Amino acid sequence: MCDRTNAAVVGDGVCGVNGNTKIFEADQAATTCSDGGIEGPYQGFSTNTELVGADNALLYQVFAPASLLASFGIDATEDRLFQSQLTTITKNPSTGQVYRTRTAQSFDAFVFVGETTSASYYRERKVTESEFYTELNETITEYGILDNDLCKWDSNNRNVTTTGSIDACISHLEESFEL
Repeated sequence: MCDRTNAAVVGDGVCGVNGNTKIFEADQAATTCSDGGIEGPYQGFSTNTELVGADNALLYQVFAPASLLASFGIDATEDRLFQSQLTTITKNPSTGQVYRTRTAQSFDAFVFVGETTSASYYRERKVTESEFYTELNETITEYGILDNDLCKWDSNNRNVTTTGSIDACISHLEESFEL
């Protein structure tokens, strides 16, 4: 991508040499305690999370509100699906290892409404705090992420801290663990 004329580097790194990090936040609250649903805003979009399946999976969806679409001159009578994620928790009965598997799909809510724009698949495993931070530091080193770019940017490439640092990452992560 570095050879593309429109490839822009976010932060102080060099394209093709340094990686980067982004901070994602969504603020949800319980809305209907009877079914476990939670809702809340995410960067001007509305979100909904609900427990599905055999009480071992979460469906998280992000919608572009009709009012937001109207602000872009788009005639929409209802909210449009922007992203859909399914997170499933499984456990290996022999080892006790807990796994978290997440799939996500993104959809165009603005021009080619309903068409998929991306998909992702993540496999995660439960680790201790020490294991997590060890692997985080190994990943930072592997991708050549500069200290000044660590946990400094949001999903829209805006500064969320004056200076990036491993302390900014730890602060963000620890804050989310307290919720």
